Parts: sequence; C-alpha cells; structure tokens
Amino acid sequence: MLIESRVGEGVYLGRSYREAPDVDPKIIVRGDGLSPGDFTNVKITSAYTFDLAGKLRI
Repeated sequence: MLIESRVGEGVYLGRSYREAPDVDPKIIVRGDGLSPGDFTNVKITSAYTFDLAGKLRI
C-alpha cells in the first residue's frame, strides 16, 4: 500500500493500487518508521463500514 498520511503516533492511512484517492476507503495501519510516500506490504485484518485495517507484513 501507499502511505498517504500519519494520523497519530504510529498510525497511518493509505491505499492500495485498487482504491481511488477520493472515493474509496482508506487502509489504517500501525507501524514504526513509516512516512507519507512510502510503499509497504500490509495484511488486511479487519473491515469496517467504510475503511479497512491491517498490519505490516515484514
């Protein structure tokens, strides 16, 4: 996924290549050492009404 923004200490929002920036849900991921603009592998672990959550795959 592409990390788009940091929303808290160790919490980031991003999207995969399948999501359009303005109309599709965000992916919420926790991790350290990430920055907006980074690409990382994430395993989706939860689905909410509008967003997804995942954990880093190392």
